[in-house]
Amino acid sequence: MQTRSLQCLLWLLRLFTSISGSTRILEGNEFLQTVEQSSLSLTCEYTYSHTNDSVMPIFRKNGQELVGFETNVTKSSSTVKLNILKSSIDISDGGIYTCISNDSTSNVTIMVLADNSKFDQSYSFIEDKDLMLDCPVQSFLQPTVTWYREGVLLNDDRIVLSNIQGKQNGSLQISPVKTSDRGHYTCSASWSIGRKSFTTLVRVREKLAPLWPFIGIVLEVLVLVLIIMFCKDNKKKTDRKSS
Repeated sequence: MQTRSLQCLLWLLRLFTSISGSTRILEGNEFLQTVEQSSLSLTCEYTYSHTNDSVMPIFRKNGQELVGFETNVTKSSSTVKLNILKSSIDISDGGIYTCISNDSTSNVTIMVLADNSKFDQSYSFIEDKDLMLDCPVQSFLQPTVTWYREGVLLNDDRIVLSNIQGKQNGSLQISPVKTSDRGHYTCSASWSIGRKSFTTLVRVREKLAPLWPFIGIVLEVLVLVLIIMFCKDNKKKTDRKSS
């Protein structure tokens, strides 16, 4: 009798301490689009009613185990968060990503598009004029753009950032540009599921730079004229001596 009562008590304890909760992918539970060679990061959050160290959500892509992703787990008194990260994705990484937890699941469909967007190899600007660059990233998702020169975040009173084609801070203007602004410029576009960067070389020519070829031609003409005059003068002197 006592054994049966103890079994009932244990069953009730398991019933009232069983975990029930909800699972969600923080980046969204619908459709997300990104571009190849960008990074992909997804976070699954499982919220439950009682602490249990055995609760551990897992990710699957098209029902299969993930390959090539880094994982990180954080826990609190009522949540477990599982983050997966891949630094560079390709077309094959598209698919249905499912987060599976103790008693619920959450899906998000990722479409990876080929992206041929890029800066020109280099740009040239004239000193004391305006430098203007537009980040060439293309994505269905609206990214936030951050600008760097030689890997250092741009921070100058001459800089103006503006939104363009749905890209926050997608356009960079430096006015007036100086010769010291030469260097490699990078725009890093980030959105909820990843990041992509583009780099180009910026050259800044001095204000008189366009005149140097003309000045060179003028100097060559002057030298040629002096040589001709010198030769004529020598010929006259020679003729006088001979006469």
